[in-house]
Amino acid sequence: MISANTLASRAGSSKTASYGVRTTPPDGINLWLPVHDERAALLHLAASGIRVAAGTPFLETGSASTPHVRVTSGLVTGEDADEVAAALAGAAAH
Repeated sequence: MISANTLASRAGSSKTASYGVRTTPPDGINLWLPVHDERAALLHLAASGIRVAAGTPFLETGSASTPHVRVTSGLVTGEDADEVAAALAGAAAH
């Protein structure tokens, strides 16, 4: 059975894809958003009232990875999904 949180995360992934942003498959309530600059993305989203986590602390020590942020999508409602997806797409470009 798929949880409501997993469905919300998958919906968020679909919404960001509609803005041309590809994400990795969600893991539960978390969506991993690739960005050009992690710090700039954090600031861009904070200015939009969206808090996300820097992705770097979740990487294995010494691993090479594309910069990303972790988005917990469990509290994003259907009515806010487009606005949040647009902000995430903007952050991915920064």
